[in-house]
This record gives sequence, C-alpha cells and structure tokens, in this order.
Amino acid sequence: MRRDRSRREESARRGFPWRKAVRALISVAVAAYWSVYMAALPGLSFWKSAVLIQTNSAMASVLPAGGAFAVGITYEMLGS
Repeated sequence: MRRDRSRREESARRGFPWRKAVRALISVAVAAYWSVYMAALPGLSFWKSAVLIQTNSAMASVLPAGGAFAVGITYEMLGS
C-alpha cells in the first residue's frame, strides 16, 4: 500500500506525460477547423481565418446573446 502511494506521488510530481499529446491534438483540431473556413471562403488566408474564428468564439462565449453578436461580427469582418 505504501509503495503504491509513493508511485502515485512520484507520478504527480513528474506531471502527466500525455498532456503534450493532448495539446498537440487540440492544436491540430483547431487548425483543421480554420481550414474549413478557408475552403468555404476563397481568398481567406489561414491567419485571417484564425482571427475570425477566435473572435467569434470569444464573443459567443463572453457576451449575453453572444451567438447573435458573433454572427454580426462575422458578417462585418467578412464584408471588410
């Protein structure tokens, strides 16, 4: 019992090795989502797509009725 506890404590001190893998997978998933916008909107660059989606997500998450604001912001950003 004592030995199992020390192994768990050592593992907790070292950190979780799978965190880097999870972060990498999340980054790939987000980048894939940006590429969907690039495919749907010809002429939209990768970084402009990133800014567009991150802005929309932030507005939708932070503001009350944020989804409606996000649609309006998207319309304005794509129109300019």
